[in-house]
Amino acid sequence: MPTAAVDASPVLNYFHSLENHAERPPTPEVLRGLAELFEATRVGISKLDGSPAETINLNGLVSPAPAPWQNDHSLILSMQTSLTAKTHHDKQGAWLMSLAAEPQAGEPFVCWAFRPRPAFGDADRSAWAFASQALLRWRAQNEPYAALQQRLESTALLTSRLIHDFGNHLTGIMGFTELSQGQVDSESTLGRYLQEVMLSAKQGADWIRRLHFFSRRGQNAAWPILLSGIVHAEQARVRGSESNLRWHVNVPIDLPLLAIDAAALQTVLSEIITNTREATRDQGTLTIEARKVELTEKDARTILGAITPGAYVELRCQDDGPGFSAEAAAKLFHDIFFSSKPRHRGLGLLVVYGILQRFRGGLRWHPGGQGRGASMQLYIPVAQLDKLPQLSGSPDVLLVHDDPQLLESMRRILEARGARVTAVNTAAAALSAYQTPKQSFDLVLADVLLPNVSGLEMGRKLLDWDPRAKFLFVYSQSSLHGIADDELIKRFPLLRWPADATTFVQAVQTALTPAKKSESGKSGR
Repeated sequence: MPTAAVDASPVLNYFHSLENHAERPPTPEVLRGLAELFEATRVGISKLDGSPAETINLNGLVSPAPAPWQNDHSLILSMQTSLTAKTHHDKQGAWLMSLAAEPQAGEPFVCWAFRPRPAFGDADRSAWAFASQALLRWRAQNEPYAALQQRLESTALLTSRLIHDFGNHLTGIMGFTELSQGQVDSESTLGRYLQEVMLSAKQGADWIRRLHFFSRRGQNAAWPILLSGIVHAEQARVRGSESNLRWHVNVPIDLPLLAIDAAALQTVLSEIITNTREATRDQGTLTIEARKVELTEKDARTILGAITPGAYVELRCQDDGPGFSAEAAAKLFHDIFFSSKPRHRGLGLLVVYGILQRFRGGLRWHPGGQGRGASMQLYIPVAQLDKLPQLSGSPDVLLVHDDPQLLESMRRILEARGARVTAVNTAAAALSAYQTPKQSFDLVLADVLLPNVSGLEMGRKLLDWDPRAKFLFVYSQSSLHGIADDELIKRFPLLRWPADATTFVQAVQTALTPAKKSESGKSGR
């Protein structure tokens, strides 16, 4: 006697809840939910030879027995020739099977359920067919991250081998085109052709640059950065382009410093902002929120990238665009260089992934759809300031720099390693702080190129006030042009910029130690 029909609405509601849930459970939990809906002892996804892709047993078995249907050759033959999602019974009705295919690869899988009593009947077929399709679609969107990441890394390796050669060819094309342009009238037919060649070559060079962001894996020590400053800088940049994009930003200024290069993070945000502007036709809202999180090993398994357990800042970026269709969402990351936009190559997400992977971060991607905008959670490692060298003696440091980002990050690093810091952004403020009654400083750390009054001129005024003052000057190679023979440059140690945090703290300690002052000065140049 056929069993009562299974109500399909719980299946629909179940997968609808998975689609909307930020923390999607792993496949075994999905299978467990299906087993409960169909009152099954076991459910799973298998290949046609019976080997399991995912299986959940509710009867306590640690090692499931092989599926008996795999020996039913007539059943397998009928599945191989059936339409997608056509369901099949075995002779006893205990096994209910549905053939389905991975959307991105077309590889057939059997979604099956086992229920010894009462056996499945014809009334169960429609609900199980829907469940099978939903399960395979969900699995395609939540492919095990290890396998997906291996595919991305293999693609990145291949890409890195190709872009060097392509870059050399483009350099030659651009070089000889520029030489040719100098020998013809720019308004002539040939001149206009050469302009088109140069334009195409420059566009190709930009693609190579972005591919490099995706494929590059070597990492130098990054100067710790303040997230709020990078976000507000990107916000100002976009507003300066007369964009109509609306912003909702909640990035606390007291978040810890991040272990990622500022330019790299700016590129990540730029890619996300560009996608948002295109998705909303520059009329939507971009929500950016950040918080500190502690990720566990279990968390790391559900994040795409180079995540290990530890402290991160989670940066959530959400737009209110249309999101992605189910078909497009299934291809994101799985179909490398896939894009839902005409004449695009899907490089935006790959650039974001590649940069985060390089700096030991990661991401979660939620494609939205059905009127819900896409969202992305970025996980950026927190700078480990406690691993930097400790400064001896709790020194008092006067820090002078006109870049607010560097001023704040330097201050935090020095305070984390035991210094008491007074931070100012002009030479005038530094002179005022130094001359405050009962105030003394063990070291003045100043940029050579301060506005209005240079760091060196400020140093000379402070020495007139206090001949025993100690200095550490920060410089770039270009900032020494014309002043390399200055007396203060020869007398006090220098720190060449950019530098990593360890080098920075070591240079401060060296400048505080009289015996090593001269040696530090030589090594700094």
